[in-house]
Amino acid sequence: MTRKGPSFGQLIDYLDQGAAPDDPAFLHNLYPEQSAAQIARAFLINHQHLPRRKRGNSLYHEIISLEGQAELRPDQWRVILFNLASLYVERRAPRQLVYGRVHLDTEHPHIHLLISANGLRSAKRKRLSRRHFRQVQIEMERLARELYPELEHRSLYDRPDRQRPKISRQEGERTRRTNQLSRKQALAQNLREQFGSKMDFSALQVWATAQGHQLYQRGQQWGLIVEGRKYRLKTLGLELDPRAAKLKWISDSHLHQREKPERAL
Repeated sequence: MTRKGPSFGQLIDYLDQGAAPDDPAFLHNLYPEQSAAQIARAFLINHQHLPRRKRGNSLYHEIISLEGQAELRPDQWRVILFNLASLYVERRAPRQLVYGRVHLDTEHPHIHLLISANGLRSAKRKRLSRRHFRQVQIEMERLARELYPELEHRSLYDRPDRQRPKISRQEGERTRRTNQLSRKQALAQNLREQFGSKMDFSALQVWATAQGHQLYQRGQQWGLIVEGRKYRLKTLGLELDPRAAKLKWISDSHLHQREKPERAL
């Protein structure tokens, strides 16, 4: 998740609220024994090295989450999550400022990471391509399995046919706060259970009609209208078989042509 404004203090407060009071913070390129206000100021001072740019990213909010294990104690979870966070930062943001807090208040133990958009005293934003970021995610998944085989691990990234719905920062934070899927996530999960990552046009049309939903097309993109809201299949992490969609579009075009009345001579 990205943030355009330098809301470091607000995010640090949010991370601290969900952590145990005596828990240490995960720090990278930051001085230890600093207060929350001092850490927020360190992020802000570093951010001021960046040139002003409209819509430029100021920070990243990222999370490493694991499957819950009833037999593990809180201190064991903290060691595991700190270790994984260190490995992640080495690969994802070695020169950037990172502040993290462990949250054990849900069934999925996790660590939140606040990552600066630029490196330490750097005037350039650090941007990872989607391909590079996915490689980091896949490598972290493999490392977690190798280092902690006793934990349950689901492959979320190390699967070529797996895509995830795109969600906004507000959706992500609301999901973690309420421990409930957003409407978009629930719809994506329902569709994936029905069709997998790719779906046939006719089957999708039958399913949508049965559910009271409506298909729509905008340019080359297909989507669903659910309770008056539009969801593109791409943002749901799903894909329509392009051959089936093209054949259907051609068929409909010919049908409409046949329905046109002939001109009178």
